[in-house]
Amino acid sequence: MLLIILINASYDVLGNGFLFLPLPDRGLMVRSIVMFIMGISFILGLLGSLFGLSSIGKNK
Repeated sequence: MLLIILINASYDVLGNGFLFLPLPDRGLMVRSIVMFIMGISFILGLLGSLFGLSSIGKNK
């Protein structure tokens, strides 16, 4: 939720500050950024759990 508010606020600042800068559709941009962050979080969480499990197996 906080991420969406931050993206919308930065979108407004960029849109008002740089009128010549073409910005993509707000909904598409928010959806893309949220999906990217969720994907990276999933991958890092999976890798962290696999490395954690492998380190437990070596200690026994």
